[in-house]
Amino acid sequence: MMKKAMMISDDPSFAFMMTTIIDQLELHLLSIEKKDNLWEEIREKNPNIVIWDFDGTEGTEKIGEKFHTYIPEDCHLLLFSNAISGLTHFKNGRLHLFEKPFSPNEISHLIKEITN
Repeated sequence: MMKKAMMISDDPSFAFMMTTIIDQLELHLLSIEKKDNLWEEIREKNPNIVIWDFDGTEGTEKIGEKFHTYIPEDCHLLLFSNAISGLTHFKNGRLHLFEKPFSPNEISHLIKEITN
């Protein structure tokens, strides 16, 4: 069964880099249709990986709360941010935090590890 990834980003360069990694790893990239309710869409589409270029508009306090409610049990959330320090207390085995700039090779390796 083909593994599914979902990407949330408004940054064209970030989206290009992540799409390249996703294509190289032969993952199916799900489209986002409900930008007004991303959490519900994540639960409905049940991806294996969610790649989120987090800009902070959601509010860090809501991430932990919504993570356990909306992220499927076998899904990993890769969260990218310029201000990761406010989120480190949410890190667990399925929530991976990356501060920008980051290494594309590190991301590719992690996604490959998660999907194998």
